[in-house]
Amino acid sequence: MKKVRVGIFFAVLLGLLLFVSCLFDPVSWFRKGKIQDRNQSFAGIQAEKENTIDVLVLGDSEAYTSISPLKLWKNHGFTTYVCGQSSQKIQEAYYMLKTALKTQSPKLVILETNMFFRYEGLVKSVETSLTEASGYYIPLIKYHNLWKKMADGSEKAVEDYKGFIIRDAVDSYEGGEYMKETEKRAEIPEYNRWYINAILNLCKENKIDVLLYSAPSPKNCNMKRHNAVSDCAEEKGIPYLDLNKKTAELGINWKTDSLDKGDHLNLSGACKVTAYLGNYLKENYNLSDKRENNEYKSWNDLAEKYKEKADASLQKIQEKKDGS
Repeated sequence: MKKVRVGIFFAVLLGLLLFVSCLFDPVSWFRKGKIQDRNQSFAGIQAEKENTIDVLVLGDSEAYTSISPLKLWKNHGFTTYVCGQSSQKIQEAYYMLKTALKTQSPKLVILETNMFFRYEGLVKSVETSLTEASGYYIPLIKYHNLWKKMADGSEKAVEDYKGFIIRDAVDSYEGGEYMKETEKRAEIPEYNRWYINAILNLCKENKIDVLLYSAPSPKNCNMKRHNAVSDCAEEKGIPYLDLNKKTAELGINWKTDSLDKGDHLNLSGACKVTAYLGNYLKENYNLSDKRENNEYKSWNDLAEKYKEKADASLQKIQEKKDGS
């Protein structure tokens, strides 16, 4: 009898958690501008119209400062969403993908590789895994802090550029060549490899192509990491695009295209990366041009708003360049 009562208690508790979770609808609160923390991308991708995203980008700040979905749209007409988070962990990327696949059927997933090397040790990694799994199945856990914002009557629209963040600060990288040839390999932790495999398997099950991608970043990238990711890509039979080896071809100028001394790209650098990436995707993947499709009119409208702000930011960067 005692076991029955305990079972009923937990069943009721679970039911209450699921019910209350419905009150914390992330799409509604995202559109009200209430979600602006690291859960913003989780809510943002769920706010997209179902089955409209062609390319999904997973990764940390190297992703959301280097790939501009609306520039890809303006140039090529395929839809992209950057599901990035500051210092995103591989576990977060996995559950971000699972969240996105509830409503989207992307043709391509791009994995920014900086997160492959982020590891906090076994105990904290397991804690993160449990937290992300709990938040995925019981949204109340992920969005529990929203109650504070519910009491805040002010509402503002989210400046949403499909996950991309415009940055027009300039802080030069002065360190010189950083991709120096070596046969050595950096270590991708085994715990992270398990999640990489889980992401790849999830994509395979859903017939989604995968591209490994490294954004130009002297602070985070070197040949040891390049070699490790190249080995992983070869082992899994998937392509790897390391733009750290193509900075000259991209036209990257580290005096003007760096946001913070070689850690991230600013808008100027992101435009160069996105232009190259757009041509690469067009040549290698079957992504259709939807710019003339009336169902995607909102993308054209948002692209015009984005262009206005991006042009102003690029002008600021040019002025800083001219004044240096």
